[in-house]
Amino acid sequence: KQWWMYAFGGALLLLLTILYFFRKKKPVPAVPQIAAGINPYEKAMKELEQLLQLKPGVKEFHSRLTGIFRLYIYQRKGILSLQKTTDDLVLQLKDIGLPKDQFDKLSQALRLSDFVKFAKYVPTNDDDRNCFDEIKKSIMALEQSES
Repeated sequence: KQWWMYAFGGALLLLLTILYFFRKKKPVPAVPQIAAGINPYEKAMKELEQLLQLKPGVKEFHSRLTGIFRLYIYQRKGILSLQKTTDDLVLQLKDIGLPKDQFDKLSQALRLSDFVKFAKYVPTNDDDRNCFDEIKKSIMALEQSES
């Protein structure tokens, strides 16, 4: 009668060993890499033009608009903007060399986009256009300060 217990224990141990070695590994999430040879400024300008042509819904428009800016600032300045809240990002952007007027307009545009995405604020067409223009102007100003 005891040999059944030993056989069962050995089979269980063998099964657990097999399951341990053949389990599926969880994929590691990829961190966006800065690709060599791709100019972040040109990429951001191209994506902004595509955004205007697509004319997505208001929430998607603002999500993509801030996404383009965050990716540009990450690739150009190395600021980890993709993981930051808008308020944290604005604090980090104070020291990047934008004129105060331009910085204030950019922070307003980023916050308005947050209101649209999270607070279900319905912006006017002028609000959409102003956000787009301010983010585009900020990207252009940052690019000129790099040169």
